[in-house]
Amino acid sequence: MSGKRTLLALIIITLFQVSWLYADWWGQASTPVPYGARKTIEEDRLIAGSKQHFTYYVTNESGDAVKNFYRKQLVASNWREINLGKNVPPANAAVIDNMLAFDNGEERIIIVFPPAQYFQDGKTRFTVSRGKIKEEPGAAGETRLLAKPKKDIAPVYPAAVLINLIEGPGGQSVNYYCKDGLAEVVLFYKNNMVLRGWKLESESPLAQVPMAGVKNTRAAVKELVFSNNRNDTCKIGLSQVTFEKELPDLGKSVTNIAVDYEAKH
Repeated sequence: MSGKRTLLALIIITLFQVSWLYADWWGQASTPVPYGARKTIEEDRLIAGSKQHFTYYVTNESGDAVKNFYRKQLVASNWREINLGKNVPPANAAVIDNMLAFDNGEERIIIVFPPAQYFQDGKTRFTVSRGKIKEEPGAAGETRLLAKPKKDIAPVYPAAVLINLIEGPGGQSVNYYCKDGLAEVVLFYKNNMVLRGWKLESESPLAQVPMAGVKNTRAAVKELVFSNNRNDTCKIGLSQVTFEKELPDLGKSVTNIAVDYEAKH
């Protein structure tokens, strides 16, 4: 059951945040790498009690070519491709088209391709996560941040888990998830952003949004917009997704935290 819970957590995180992912391939010698693929970043995260190694890549090859490469290379190395359609609601089938998953009985590899329309250079991005299927001893239920942004813009919510990170000279996009409720997270950022010299410029009303028409799954959404004395902006988007019958192994709910920072100077 622990392996299924980790897989479900990785899939649902991808359903929420696939638009933020950018890609290349990781640095483990035992893992095949498509010719010409360039690694941009790698990091470790703890998800559902299992340590996962994430690597981001970019390549000139098509997404289909990359998928065919991994299907051929991993299956030839005794990895089994997982049918992801059994683990997500039918309404999210289109997202699964942008994912591959494999396991060899001890480890799991998940490959994610963010939608091409988010990038204008015609290149293919993909993200690879690899980790053990079973939970690590003493890690069950733990939500420990294993990687964090290099530039300290917004505080990290206690017990939040980093799921995506993009940083550049003039901006930063970071995504986390936690098990606490939306109200607690909103209060945390209102209080702590002010202590860092940010001013709350606007706060959207709480909205209830259905999750892509998935039955019994909904999200409470809210956005906080901050500015500082340099006219930088920091938007914090919050969405608490409540699961009932569709994905019971993920727990009752998950709150996603999206921090988008843009420097004006």
